Amino acid sequence: MVDPVDGCRDGVDCSSKCVKPSETTLPRHLLELPDLDPGIFLSCHRAGLDRNFPASTLVYTAIPALNGISLALDRFLDDLQKQRDLVEPRLCLGASAWEASHDLLRSALRTGLIPSINSMAVMGVVSLPGMMTGQILAGVNPGEAVRYQMVIVFMITAAATLGTVIVLLLAFRMLFSARHQLLLNRLSAKKD
Repeated sequence: MVDPVDGCRDGVDCSSKCVKPSETTLPRHLLELPDLDPGIFLSCHRAGLDRNFPASTLVYTAIPALNGISLALDRFLDDLQKQRDLVEPRLCLGASAWEASHDLLRSALRTGLIPSINSMAVMGVVSLPGMMTGQILAGVNPGEAVRYQMVIVFMITAAATLGTVIVLLLAFRMLFSARHQLLLNRLSAKKD
């Protein structure tokens, strides 16, 4: 909980590191909201967990991961339809569903991770992320702000990887039967 008097978290002496609410340029009505946790902008943001931590972590990780998941699923389904003439003969010659489609799954996974890898490549050089910028403006040591941002970026990449793998495996299970048959008819649009 942020102390409204000095803007610091419970029991943390951060008088020299934090911007006091009275010294900010934010409008006063934003500072007086009862459930507003100004966190990194008005107080020392430490790794201590509070009631907003799970929700903010979910927002920081799950939403950017959705981009990679949707790209990977789109790539897998599109490749499976386009390369049906390659997958079905493999199945007819005795290959398992995994052996027949693992190249497509690998390509889809690579496609799904492109946004996360690209954002990691330019982080801090071309773009300054909001969390890191907010912490620096709040007076936190820039090295500490960079470490927090690195953790967030790695969490986003891990969430994108895990989410992409799970969605691709679910799509794989939906499109191949237990008898190793390709079931592309499940993708066709249902007619009214």
